[in-house]
Amino acid sequence: MKKIVSIFLFLVMSILSFSEVILDSSNTKPAINEPFTIQVKFINEDKRDYEIKGIENLQILSKGTQSKYTSINGQNTKEKIDTYTVMGNEIKSFPLTVIVNDTNERSNTLNIELTKERIQNSSGEMSVKSSIKTGDSFYFGQKIPYNESFLTTVQISQVGYNRAPVFNDFSEKNISPVNTTGRYPQKYFRTASGQQGIELEIYRGILQPNSSGEKTIKSGHIGASKSTGRRDFFFEETLPPQYFGGGDIKINILPLPANKPVGFQNVVGTPQIFTSWNSDSIHFGDSIVLSVKITGDVNLDSLEKIITKQFADFNTFESVKGGMEDVIDGKYYAEKLFEVALIPKKSGEIMTPEITIPYFDTQAKTYKNLVIPSKKINIIGNGSGNIPPVPTPTPTNTQSLNNSSQMVNTPTTNVEPLEEVKIESIANVVPTEEKGVTLVFILGALVVIEGVIIGYLLYKNGFRYKTSSELSELKNAKDDKEFYEAYCKFMKAKYNFSPKVHLEDRLVKLGLSPEFIEINRELESSHYGNTPLNRKEIYNKLRKELKI
Repeated sequence: MKKIVSIFLFLVMSILSFSEVILDSSNTKPAINEPFTIQVKFINEDKRDYEIKGIENLQILSKGTQSKYTSINGQNTKEKIDTYTVMGNEIKSFPLTVIVNDTNERSNTLNIELTKERIQNSSGEMSVKSSIKTGDSFYFGQKIPYNESFLTTVQISQVGYNRAPVFNDFSEKNISPVNTTGRYPQKYFRTASGQQGIELEIYRGILQPNSSGEKTIKSGHIGASKSTGRRDFFFEETLPPQYFGGGDIKINILPLPANKPVGFQNVVGTPQIFTSWNSDSIHFGDSIVLSVKITGDVNLDSLEKIITKQFADFNTFESVKGGMEDVIDGKYYAEKLFEVALIPKKSGEIMTPEITIPYFDTQAKTYKNLVIPSKKINIIGNGSGNIPPVPTPTPTNTQSLNNSSQMVNTPTTNVEPLEEVKIESIANVVPTEEKGVTLVFILGALVVIEGVIIGYLLYKNGFRYKTSSELSELKNAKDDKEFYEAYCKFMKAKYNFSPKVHLEDRLVKLGLSPEFIEINRELESSHYGNTPLNRKEIYNKLRKELKI
């Protein structure tokens, strides 16, 4: 009998010490977008090479590991526990099982049932709101500001996204304010009953639809925990989280009318335009500069050029000098600055052509034009003989944007004047036939001698090494901004040309190639449009064009 008891006790002890895999969950019927935990427990054995069959149906938010040791009546038990925080995104049911790969051991099976989303609103104490509601309509091409905020009239210990908003078939630009303290921007509000609360801005962005038709925005799913006000030695005691948002917002994107005007560049919104000319009178061969500023609730990134055709009496050089976009007081706002240098082809009094920029007005729901009226310009001289001096412009004929603004369908507002840009140019002097070949020969010889002298002096003073050094700054630039600044420095030193101030016509007069002008345009477009550069390719192109 004693022998039988011994064998029985041995079997019991063996069973108690045998390894085991246990699968457990905090909730087997969670709602979608509601986080819950799954625990994988290994008893008396540490299993690392395992997989959870069915876990692919869930989004893993985090994973943690802990170990526990217990001793009961001299019997030691070791537990290793892997805890997964997970969340489901669609209604479905599926089993979960742990399989140890090297031994093919299996755990128990859990049946998980993901149920309909539970959106809570704690009796008005906590809620969320978005700037767009189901049923709203916008036009294709329109920039749409989107904002999500969390509102609370009770003290909370934590708040944040379980899932960020999802924008299907939209281009998104996230401009949520960055707060270095880790807190969301906040402002106070009062409820209808007079109770004060705090509104936290969780997300701010700019959306642009990729096509017309009905679109669905899935709002962010936000979790928040109320504070109890009680603390232990280290931590504040909190209540279980509540969940808000996560619903579908269905909006309609309307197509633009079919009768699009000639030259339409998909500009959609309610723009304003402000213009300024730098002078009324110039020498023949010089440039007159038109400065243009366009602002408003309008997608100006679609507007690449304001002049889309050639003018009979002028050559034109156009560049973008700046731009920005933002959401201000819940409304989209953009601005873009253009400068156009017009070089007259003849002297005398010339009228500049009227410039029109077609756009679709989202308020009037029709196509309209921004208009830059024609202007009378006095061109002095004809390129040969003595050219009388041009009178210095006075405040009456050199006007700021405030004084010479031309606006379409909108009242005039005060706008900061644009910086006046002076264009230096070389008069096109043509030698008369009477001077003959002798004059040409003398001029050619002088140019050669002058070139030799200047080349020798530059070489002697180490200009070759200076140029190489400035190009090395381009080569070693750490980012696109540093590359552009090094390019500006190089052009200023070598050609007395400032890309930030001067226009392309100066490069033409300096005799630089069309390929070099294209490089300058690419750099300008990247800098002001905030688009990435292939710095290595641009650097090699510059060396090739400059023969360095």
